[in-house]
Amino acid sequence: METSDKSGKTDPYADLEAMQQKKKSDENLISFGALDEFDPVAHQWAQANKAASSSSAPQAGDFDPNAASAQKAAKGNDGDLLGLGGAPSAPVDTEDSDKKMIYVYHKGEKNCVGWYSDMQPIDIKEAILCACDAIMDGGFVLREVQIEDEEEKTEPKEDGRVFEFEEFDQLRNGQTYIIEAAGEREDLKKITGDRFRRLKVQIDPMLHVEAVKAIDRMRRGANLLKHTHYGFPHLRQFQLSDDKRRLIWYSGAKRKEDSMVNLEEVVEIKLGQQTPVFLHYRLPMLEHLSFSIVYGPKGSKTLDLTCKDEFEFDHWVTGLKAIFYACKNKQISKEALLAHSKRFQKALEKNNVGIKLTKLPEVKEKGHVGLDDCIEIVTHTPQQLDTKMERLRERLKTMSQQVSRLDHHSAAEMEVDLSLLTGQGPAYASVFVQDEDAQDEEMEIRRMHELVEQTTQVLQQARNELIALNQRQRSESSGTNTEAKAKKKETAACKHIDQLLWKAEVDLENVEDMYLRHIDNQKDTYSLADFNQTVSRTFSDLEESLNTQLDSIKSYFFR
Repeated sequence: METSDKSGKTDPYADLEAMQQKKKSDENLISFGALDEFDPVAHQWAQANKAASSSSAPQAGDFDPNAASAQKAAKGNDGDLLGLGGAPSAPVDTEDSDKKMIYVYHKGEKNCVGWYSDMQPIDIKEAILCACDAIMDGGFVLREVQIEDEEEKTEPKEDGRVFEFEEFDQLRNGQTYIIEAAGEREDLKKITGDRFRRLKVQIDPMLHVEAVKAIDRMRRGANLLKHTHYGFPHLRQFQLSDDKRRLIWYSGAKRKEDSMVNLEEVVEIKLGQQTPVFLHYRLPMLEHLSFSIVYGPKGSKTLDLTCKDEFEFDHWVTGLKAIFYACKNKQISKEALLAHSKRFQKALEKNNVGIKLTKLPEVKEKGHVGLDDCIEIVTHTPQQLDTKMERLRERLKTMSQQVSRLDHHSAAEMEVDLSLLTGQGPAYASVFVQDEDAQDEEMEIRRMHELVEQTTQVLQQARNELIALNQRQRSESSGTNTEAKAKKKETAACKHIDQLLWKAEVDLENVEDMYLRHIDNQKDTYSLADFNQTVSRTFSDLEESLNTQLDSIKSYFFR
């Protein structure tokens, strides 16, 4: 009921208190007091509730002992959250108490080996044998140990047992063991199988981890020693194209067509120095780092190369093998892919089947001969080194300025891009016979920038070492060191600086050769960027001429 105040306005909240009192008195959230004649379910519920209330409602003063005891039991049962009565259910233990576990350490790495207690003893032995065989190659036994400290260092127990295969079912749950090498048993091979089978499985060449890393290294480029029919071998910058189809080297005296190998034309990859080119000028001390790419019609051409060390040799031969098999749509096993690697062969001799060359550190072994050991570098004095360094810095400065002008993409994009209107691609993509030539051109420019930056860092390192050498000479001149000892230190330091300058000079010569070939290539080809510039210049001249003519006409009529 709405009321009015003195001003005559109706108060809409006058009945709010009455509505709240009525709500408190209602016990049911859903009321069937006013039945819907079109809802048969409501009628059925209303009749059922009415019958239940009339038959089961207790009379005043009546007492049902069964109901009371049930209520008492329900109240006293804390586990009966829903009030359903009955004893509380026992907690369910989801942990599998029948499973046993031991901890096996190998080379400081913790491994968990488990089995079920209801297994037969022979099954337990074989399960533990196969699990540990996957951890370590070759024969082994398990020695009981204990954890010494928080760093999980294992120490043999005083009474620690050594378990062989026949005793593997006696290993105790939760105990720690280490794997120790032992003689390999022939009778257990029928259980573990031939572990060398992992190396013989043939898969897609590009799925091998070693192949992926090798190709990545090849795309970044490297200095390889190139052998020729005439003259001495010389260093050249070699690089794999981005699409992995061409092997390119850079020479200022050759066109691109004469310094490129289409890898789809490769017939064979020969290891060592077997071709006539190698026999013309052999380097026996570097034969283990040499290989030849046989290509062309019926294998009529060869590209003969020598790497600087065994790591570079492994990468280049592995990558070339993978690409060769991929071009032939053939699969290859890990054993065949890495058969040329001495590091891989040494690992197999030690039964290290799970060897991964990508994770081995590239550390030169003592007594191993590399390309750097066969190149004689004349040692200079500190004054001569300073003069040579300044000369290289001037050459580097000149090349850096010239290379920076090659990246004309941003300038070309500002021009009227007619190539987009004709569907020929971006303006900076040169018009070559094949599309990959444009990709190679961009790769070449990118590589020149990288070599310039790399040479700058090497020269900076050489300069820092030369400054340190001069400072050390001044300090030793006032000391008590003997002249012979000081001279020996100076010679060693100068030799190292000479090697750095030699490396910088090689990279700088590569940049100069790449730049000269790039300029010559630009003379032989006509790019869409140049075409756009010519058209834009022509339109500008035409527009200027028309404006001049219009001005002359206007001046004629309006004077």
